[in-house]
Amino acid sequence: MKTGRVRKKKVKPSPPPTPKTDEQKPDKEAKPRPQAVATSGKPYRSPKWIFAILVALFVCCAAVMIALTLHGGPQDWVPVTRADGTWMTTVVVLAPQVQPREMWEADCLNTPDATLRTETCVLKDADTYQDRVVDDYEEYAYDIYYEETTDQVYEARGTDFVATTLGSDDWWEGNKHYIRTEELDKGSCSYTNYTVWIDDPQDATQEIEVYLSQCEVWDHVVVKERVYDQKRWCVCDVTTLVQVSSQSEQGTGLNVRWPQPDVPAGGRTERSFKGQVTFTGGDYVYTATTDDPALYQDYLTGRYYIGIRDGKPVTVSKNPKK
Repeated sequence: MKTGRVRKKKVKPSPPPTPKTDEQKPDKEAKPRPQAVATSGKPYRSPKWIFAILVALFVCCAAVMIALTLHGGPQDWVPVTRADGTWMTTVVVLAPQVQPREMWEADCLNTPDATLRTETCVLKDADTYQDRVVDDYEEYAYDIYYEETTDQVYEARGTDFVATTLGSDDWWEGNKHYIRTEELDKGSCSYTNYTVWIDDPQDATQEIEVYLSQCEVWDHVVVKERVYDQKRWCVCDVTTLVQVSSQSEQGTGLNVRWPQPDVPAGGRTERSFKGQVTFTGGDYVYTATTDDPALYQDYLTGRYYIGIRDGKPVTVSKNPKK
């Protein structure tokens, strides 16, 4: 409510302008005319020439690296006159095995080769939840001063009144979430003799004096309880393949034999091969290994050459290049 008193707003005087001194430089200075520069008589090289030189150096370095790489191969080739091979074959037997696992009912139903034990299912808190309101109440907190023209609350500090705001906070107690919001009870307000000056809403050049009301502030508290969703937790029989046996055979020469183990119903086998071939050509011997049975047999039957460099065998190949 207005008291009827009005006053002009205080206008802060603007600072006086800074006087210019004789030493102050003008905003724009005349640029001196560029003077001709005498050269030493040597031809001028543009940046393009520098770039071309750098490219040429890069090409030369690349050519040297390629030449060194090619030069690092075999210097001579010797035909293979003899190839001796040894091999080892292995067969692993995998058989189906039922393993009980605990999991959510939905996960068990979506798992291939799994059987749900319905009698073992129990309700259990899941990872999902709902927050539901279990209480909602109000309680008196404190008194505060209120100005209705600007809808502003004030608190007393000494002999002054300072504009402020209502507060809010929240906290947890167990699985309950308390949310507190301060609310102004305008129905409890009554005018006081205290006044403050505010901007006149009808004239921006002046201020008006208004009375403050004293009002009650109440805490509005909402209590939410976190309730986890209940899902069925069960024992699920999952069928997986596990290793039950492993058999190996070893031998020499071209004929490779594989073990023939018994495989249970629903099972399968996994095979692996390791071969080593020793090549002889003249006074040179070179050994190669492989896990490919077809390449092993090709080593023994094909026409190969031993690559020689610095007097030492370094590789074998069907297509030697000098």
